Amino acid sequence: MVLGVLVALVSALTAVAADQETWYLASDGFPHGSLLLNPQAGELTNFDPGRDVKPGLMLERSDMGLAEEDVARYQHWQVEAGGERLDGHPRIVVWGAADRFAPDTTGVFEVFILDCNSFGAQCIELASEPVTIQSGSGIDWIETTVDFDEVHHVFEEARHLGVRIVVSATSEADMIFAYGNTTQRSRLTLYAEPPAPPPVDTTIATQPAPVDEAVVAFEPVVAVDVSPPVGPAADVVSVGPWLITLAISTVALAAFGSLLISSLTKSGRHERVPTSGQVSGDDQARRMSVPAP
Repeated sequence: MVLGVLVALVSALTAVAADQETWYLASDGFPHGSLLLNPQAGELTNFDPGRDVKPGLMLERSDMGLAEEDVARYQHWQVEAGGERLDGHPRIVVWGAADRFAPDTTGVFEVFILDCNSFGAQCIELASEPVTIQSGSGIDWIETTVDFDEVHHVFEEARHLGVRIVVSATSEADMIFAYGNTTQRSRLTLYAEPPAPPPVDTTIATQPAPVDEAVVAFEPVVAVDVSPPVGPAADVVSVGPWLITLAISTVALAAFGSLLISSLTKSGRHERVPTSGQVSGDDQARRMSVPAP
């Protein structure tokens, strides 16, 4: 059972590998580097220490396109492909940003797929696409996926498959690029069938809309008039508290009077009254003090 699952898994991976081939942009030189079948590992380093001190590669803007020869304005990678066929749908994934990660800056560059000689010259353009990226407000690389039209090409002997990047003169700033490390693995992949669209990146926050364009939703507010009334209503409001006070006082006095009457009534009932057969002590004393006739 386990052996069957492993065989099926290997078959599936082999089928996927047969349907696509990937070359990674290497960090082994500028303005010419290699295309590798295996990705490089490690941290991103400064590929052009003679230009700046920042990690990655910095390219200045150019209005020459593929004809650019200034080594500070283009970067080229290639691999020997003599006698090979390039049939399929190319896709390039590359990490870039505006120079010094300038915020809110539009970067524009062009990516070329080429057939070149061993020196990276005398190139034939097989495909190209312009790319526009919008730098955000933070210091971060922006991953960009570039899809090309289907390509069918056979390389002659001693010819090379090449990839080149040139920053456009319409870019708002020079640009920097990252590749050849564990995190930013810029690459060219050739698919036998059109690849699925890249996933939408939701990690980059969008800039807030200007105030005059922003749509603000307000909850309805019920206004309550708390100002003192005037006219007849004011008389009712002002007399109301006095009437309430008077009613409470009347009820209290009535209750107090009822309690007082009840108390007096009970006191009278408990006083001893002599009967007709009884004589009080004072009467007896008066009778004793009267002389006999």
